[in-house]
Order: sequence, then C-alpha cells, then structure tokens
Amino acid sequence: MQAKGDLIRFPEAADAVPSDFAAFFAEEHRGLYKALYCVTGNREDGKDLSQDASLKLWERCGEIDQIEDPTGYVSRMALNGFRVWLDDHTLLVDR
Repeated sequence: MQAKGDLIRFPEAADAVPSDFAAFFAEEHRGLYKALYCVTGNREDGKDLSQDASLKLWERCGEIDQIEDPTGYVSRMALNGFRVWLDDHTLLVDR
C-alpha cells in the first residue's frame, strides 16, 4: 500500500503489444487495480472498476494486436468508469 502523498505510477505501455489477452491481463491487472483502489479509496470499488475495464478490453481481444496501446486503452476505460462511479457516488451524497 502506498503512503499518503506518494505518486501513483500507472502501467507503462509494453515494448511489444501482447497478442494474448490472458498474458496481458496477468501483467497489467494488479497495477490497474492498485491505481483504482487509490482513486476510489475502496478495495471492492477498485476491483469492480478494474474488472469492468478489463472486460471492455476482453470484448475486443480479437483485435488486441490492432490496438496501438492496450495498456492505455484499458487505463482510459478504467478512468472513464471511475468518472461514472464518481458521479453515481456524488448523487448518493447529495440526496
């Protein structure tokens, strides 16, 4: 776990684009989960968001070789999911 104020390093794009989703997922899921746990402050929400983002990439796994930066793609999907999560949680607080 990182201390408060530490910078979070997002996964960097691999030198070679992975041709297999399972290999990509094995390499990237832990870092993605950690980043989302840090931004949500909740393990379950971080896990759900990382799984949702990975699922979006899995839906395109036949095209993974054609995605220029799969790590960037899954990170973008995760952050888009976080924005929706944040809006939903803000609405719950405002009620």
